[in-house]
Amino acid sequence: MGEIALRITPNDYSYKNQYLLDKAQEIEVLIMGSSHAFYGINPEYISENAFNAAHISQSIDYDYLIFSKFSENLGRLKTLVLSISYHTLYSRLSEGVENWRIPNYTVFYDIEENSTLRNNLLLYGKKPSTIFKKSLNIGRNNDISVSDSGFGLGYTNVKQANLVVSGKSAAKRHTKNVDRWAEKNTEVLRKFISDCKELGVNVLLITTPTLSEYRVNLDEKQLSGMNSILSSLSENYSNVEYLSFISDNRFLAEDFHDADHLNGLGAEKFSRILNALLEKNEMKYAKKIE
Repeated sequence: MGEIALRITPNDYSYKNQYLLDKAQEIEVLIMGSSHAFYGINPEYISENAFNAAHISQSIDYDYLIFSKFSENLGRLKTLVLSISYHTLYSRLSEGVENWRIPNYTVFYDIEENSTLRNNLLLYGKKPSTIFKKSLNIGRNNDISVSDSGFGLGYTNVKQANLVVSGKSAAKRHTKNVDRWAEKNTEVLRKFISDCKELGVNVLLITTPTLSEYRVNLDEKQLSGMNSILSSLSENYSNVEYLSFISDNRFLAEDFHDADHLNGLGAEKFSRILNALLEKNEMKYAKKIE
């Protein structure tokens, strides 16, 4: 009963999958990435038809799997905005503390990388109390926490976290073994870019704003390695631009939920900045390969 209750309860994953099934052909700007994009880019402030397909802890392999599933229907897509954070190239959801989220992709997106029983059970990682409540209210629950355009609403009206503490803990959590996933994740990124080029789609790689309380705790080797990889991709692919806002001084403490996530006001500011860049159309032009 618990598994059934979890499967029929509308949530962010089922909502985004259904939106892409129904409206992929209308999207002109597709936003992907992890929580930094989920909470940091609000399509409401982008003038073209935009949708936020990012998720909390979504690693780049799942970004690519989602994009690949719907790419044939993205006929109007002009720009893929792909958030690349400090940890993106060096980690995978499958090895993180939130790997309990994997069944959401298997069940609601009907995609998966590793077919195991655990990856097909939504019960995995859920508290018994949560399962019990869902079972009691089966058919009456709604766990959707995003706007109509996929933007995460969870950080819009909440108390700000302690910036010093959150900055230190997030940086520690995001610092990885730089040799573990860098090569494979970079290859996924290259496939992403190549697929977009075939479709005539520009790829805007971005690193979202953060506060100094986060940045001072970052590992220089990991940070410089990320910048080097992304700069190289921008130089070698005609449809790619990389823009880092990680130290952008236009963003102040009041724009943040914690040291590395924008709040609702910060997301509006950042989204308007991105929109201005997209409207200027200063990116390299991607010609569709016939």
